[in-house]
Amino acid sequence: MEAAGKIDRKTGAVLRPGKVTKEMMQSWLTRAHVELRGAGLDESPDCYKRLGEVLAEHGDSVRIVYNLTPVGVAMAGANEFDPYKD
Repeated sequence: MEAAGKIDRKTGAVLRPGKVTKEMMQSWLTRAHVELRGAGLDESPDCYKRLGEVLAEHGDSVRIVYNLTPVGVAMAGANEFDPYKD
């Protein structure tokens, strides 16, 4: 909710603005040459730690065999209702 903010689902009123904008998310995706279908701001790359930094923190406790590079991501749209989440 920090990323996307909080919106009243009944009225559409913004209760708390988010820290990530659509422009921020699209800028990151464009630079990385990744096509995104669906997803909301809470799934923006701006919300996640970088893989290299996370792996570096694990030092010698893991053996990295291969890093995958995403070329596309497909998720439910931002306005889709999830009965397990909502």
